[in-house]
Amino acid sequence: MADIYVPEDPQDKPFTVLSFSRQTLTSLGFTNDKVASLTDAEMDTLAERLQAQYLTVFYEKVRFFVSVYLAERNWHNAPAQGGTDAAPTE
Repeated sequence: MADIYVPEDPQDKPFTVLSFSRQTLTSLGFTNDKVASLTDAEMDTLAERLQAQYLTVFYEKVRFFVSVYLAERNWHNAPAQGGTDAAPTE
């Protein structure tokens, strides 16, 4: 039986969102020769640069999508008002 990862603090459990590989680069239109010419160190450099550029925008998107999700979840889980299933009005 495989060990199950249990983080010391459940708040720190990671959920991977993005990654990329050489196959990703090929699917984006880079030639096999160009992709094959990249070393692992160069792929690491690309990943670091992407992360540095993307983090600010990513966290803004996370904040937005989680806010929308929570609002939708609360709407769907809210008890029906007046015996109808109508959406709440403002």
